[in-house]
Amino acid sequence: MLTRLKLSNFKVWSELNLPLGRVTGLFGEHSSGKSSILQFLLMLKQTKNASDRSVVLHFGDRGRGDFVELGDYRNVVHRGDQSRAVEWTLDWKHDRVRIVDPQASRRETLYDFDRLATHCTVHMYGGALRPHTLEYAFESGGFAVTAKDDTGFLSVFETEYEKLMDRIHYLGPLRESPRREYFWSGTSPHDTGVRGERTIEAILSATKKGETRNLAPRKRLKAFQDMIAYWLELLGLATEFSVKEVASDSNLYRAAVKKDHSSKEAVLPDVGFGVSQVLPALVLLYYVPRGSIVLMEQPEIHLHPSAQGGLADAILSAACARDLQIIVESHSEHLLRRLQRRVAEKEVSSEDVKLYATSVTDGVGTIADLELTNLGEIGNWPKDFFGDEVGEITAIREATLLRRIHADGG
Repeated sequence: MLTRLKLSNFKVWSELNLPLGRVTGLFGEHSSGKSSILQFLLMLKQTKNASDRSVVLHFGDRGRGDFVELGDYRNVVHRGDQSRAVEWTLDWKHDRVRIVDPQASRRETLYDFDRLATHCTVHMYGGALRPHTLEYAFESGGFAVTAKDDTGFLSVFETEYEKLMDRIHYLGPLRESPRREYFWSGTSPHDTGVRGERTIEAILSATKKGETRNLAPRKRLKAFQDMIAYWLELLGLATEFSVKEVASDSNLYRAAVKKDHSSKEAVLPDVGFGVSQVLPALVLLYYVPRGSIVLMEQPEIHLHPSAQGGLADAILSAACARDLQIIVESHSEHLLRRLQRRVAEKEVSSEDVKLYATSVTDGVGTIADLELTNLGEIGNWPKDFFGDEVGEITAIREATLLRRIHADGG
């Protein structure tokens, strides 16, 4: 689980210090720096995945299946100033690691830790992007190792870092349009895909394996498709959901829903767009391995307000029941309000939910920690955040009163 991201000179972020929770919500207007935070983490993941291990940062090529396509260093460094260095620190929790002294006659423990931090700096030098600093540190005595040191410890830290990157899964804001039929060859995808293009494959894979999920510890287990159907009904989108083969051994499948108990069964393209757009988000939450880190951009897209609140419940439920960390970039006030409500109702601790408001002024990003109390209240609500709701209500009442006055006078 990531606990903190510090970032300097990446896109709009001159400086960013971001503590992360079990569920972290990033809210703000378009082009306010929210997506850049997710893009940075995805850039690190695709750099780790790059076939060329000499690449310092892999900025990506969507045509080759990368998560993000960021251009070159000039496009990612703050204000395009290539004389600046991009610098970052990642802190995370992991399974406990024990390092044994290889020179001791007995297997004596040198270090024993379950938290790590990596600090990196890259810059342009001689026309090429080069690493300047690479450090790993852990809490046992504040020991740090740099890439220049001649030590076998470095491989231990690199392994933990690669495990961290492998746990990251991502769903972007643009989802694939639903199809009437889906071909499945029996493969098990890593996740639902950046556009949700592998959602049906994931459902079928989990179904074939007989996987089950529960809403909370010691709750009754549900078959995988039943869990997805449960949330679709709770969101008010469908009363039934299933994925079935069209004909025996055809390898063609249809995803069908019933909008309500009196409706006929219909395939995804024939029902509201909201079902097909939220389906990848729900499946991703329940398909990825326990302990995963899930990044989502606008998971609420095409959902009406009450369903957006229900999606927040799905996110909280999956995070707690499946030991997930979920970082959400969203424009939804309804999603944020539901998170507040669940903290107030003691469904989740305020320490597990981190909420932030981002903004950009003169090309520099700023982030406000929306200080969530254990009563679910936000004491430092930014001015006009999500618009001026009070002002809108006041204007409506004033307009209504004026019309009544004119009507009476007429």
